[in-house]
Amino acid sequence: LLSERVVFALTPGIGRAEATRVVQDAGTRCRTSGGPFVDELLAEPTIGSHLSRSDIDLLLDPRGYLGSNDAFIDRALAAYRSG
Repeated sequence: LLSERVVFALTPGIGRAEATRVVQDAGTRCRTSGGPFVDELLAEPTIGSHLSRSDIDLLLDPRGYLGSNDAFIDRALAAYRSG
């Protein structure tokens, strides 16, 4: 799920198809090696030339996917309390 954010971040520099390919390749290596995904991403020269370790760490941080969760939680709690 979080790899999608890496693809989006790479797309302006290398195009969507290439970004998807290199991120998928890193994911495949990660599953095979059992190593950290971030290390496999950085091992890909195309990715490393466009994104730093801190960029990738930020993109892989699940807190970036929280989006509207607070609003949904507040709405669910209000419905529960009123009902």
